[in-house]
Amino acid sequence: MHIALVRRVNDTHIFAAQAIQVLQDAKTGNLSVSRKDGKDKRYDVPSVKKAKFARRKPHEVKNIYSRFLDRELYENFIVSAISQMESFMFETLRLILMAYPHKLKINVKGLEIERTVSHCADQGH
Repeated sequence: MHIALVRRVNDTHIFAAQAIQVLQDAKTGNLSVSRKDGKDKRYDVPSVKKAKFARRKPHEVKNIYSRFLDRELYENFIVSAISQMESFMFETLRLILMAYPHKLKINVKGLEIERTVSHCADQGH
């Protein structure tokens, strides 16, 4: 399991390095951000109804690239890496508890532990 985690984190790093380079190339004009006919470029965007498009002028697209290069891309990759680690930890804990369910009933000697599971409804959540 830990090898799969390391591979996923490595894959994320490889993707980040490639994405950063593509965005830098696009920002500096090495990739086209406008249509050949001079009209604003159209970008497919998610929609619940039918295909929707967002139109952006070349300077707006370059601003998007700058924003992601300066901050948002890195934040997204950090969130992704944390999510991958959390998934690994929860899967490891699940496997341990399935293999050793009796461990849930063991106390540290001399400590009284109240075993209750609160419900979110009881706390007003």
